[in-house]
Amino acid sequence: MRQVAELCAAYIRGLQGNHSKYLRLAATVKHYAFYSGPECDGHAYDGGGCEEFPGVGRGNFNAVVDAQDSFQSYLPMFEQAVAPAAQGGGGSAALMSSFSHVNGVAMVANTYLQQTILRERFGFGDGMIVTDWGAIGNTMSHDKWVK
Repeated sequence: MRQVAELCAAYIRGLQGNHSKYLRLAATVKHYAFYSGPECDGHAYDGGGCEEFPGVGRGNFNAVVDAQDSFQSYLPMFEQAVAPAAQGGGGSAALMSSFSHVNGVAMVANTYLQQTILRERFGFGDGMIVTDWGAIGNTMSHDKWVK
């Protein structure tokens, strides 16, 4: 997996260029984090799903993961992609969060994964985070976390 992460970082550096002040383009890494779930229903939040997973779609999928699996299997690719280029990372300028949930918390409201891990631990301090389709609307209309 480390080789895939290093290849990803090199690709991002190549896309963004090495000018000291300007980017050629802003590479956007997606979908952070644990973007999974049934693909048969599009972005449905209520209902949706398919025969194998009735009522479960990408919009309401909850990935339940432990710390060991997170840091050994999934997050290293994101770390390498967003870590500063000066430290050998990709230095990606932007990242798209998924619209699914991780351990019961919607990614758009997950301060542990977005602030503590992404910004502080991985060094994505000034990077731009954008949401995936409908993610903020889901937290308002379905999760009832914001008004």
